[in-house]
Amino acid sequence: MAADDQRDENMLLLRNLLQHLVDAGRVQAEEADVITNEYTRYIDEVVAKNKSKYSDFQSSPNSEGDTDRIDVLFYDTVSSNKAFSKLWQVVKQVLVLFHGQASVERGFSVNKEVKEVEAENFDTSTVAAKRLICNHMRAIGGLMNVDIHNKQHHISCSTARQRYFTYLADQKKMKKDEGKSRKRKAIADEVDDLKSKKQKLQLGKDSLTAAADDFADQAEKQHKLTLIAKSNVMRKSAREKEAELNAVEQQLQDKMLQLSSE
Repeated sequence: MAADDQRDENMLLLRNLLQHLVDAGRVQAEEADVITNEYTRYIDEVVAKNKSKYSDFQSSPNSEGDTDRIDVLFYDTVSSNKAFSKLWQVVKQVLVLFHGQASVERGFSVNKEVKEVEAENFDTSTVAAKRLICNHMRAIGGLMNVDIHNKQHHISCSTARQRYFTYLADQKKMKKDEGKSRKRKAIADEVDDLKSKKQKLQLGKDSLTAAADDFADQAEKQHKLTLIAKSNVMRKSAREKEAELNAVEQQLQDKMLQLSSE
């Protein structure tokens, strides 16, 4: 395919992409022309001057199983240039949402697989650290290219043990705080339950006392012993409710005292 034809096809694909992004509300309609112009400048000013960098781009695994990273390519050539700021926003969205064979997406899959396989032995921070080291080794071209004379590396290595102990202490404190928080929440839930129970018992006692007084008044007016008997039954039930109420009140005070001491 001729270069001009390829350029026209790429421009058509870009316009279609921008239309989808505009429809999805991810790009403002008035920015579409600006992004198109930035893409044209990118082709003329960057791609045209570094043709080999793009023509030699290895999107498929070579004999050693290595590939070039499309996200690294665009980061190096687009992100740092303010003239392509709008274009870079589009590129980032495409890299995140793209579904295909791009190495950036395979990196996500590797992370997921590592977490699933090693979940019993490593936490998330350990997996992230291992992936960070792996990616750095790839970026510099292997272990032999590590700058062992870098002063910052020496400082980092010399303080690694202390940072590790600090991390363990922080984790221990975090677990202790989480345990206290869970315990405090459990006590607070018990307090709420006791308050609710106390309120129901109080209402029950007041209702029984009112009923007993009502039967006593009726018995006095009607001179019926059966009403007296009913009144006595209600008062007995009211006293039982009061005993329960006192027990719950004592439990509530104990829990409130325990909660204040946590």
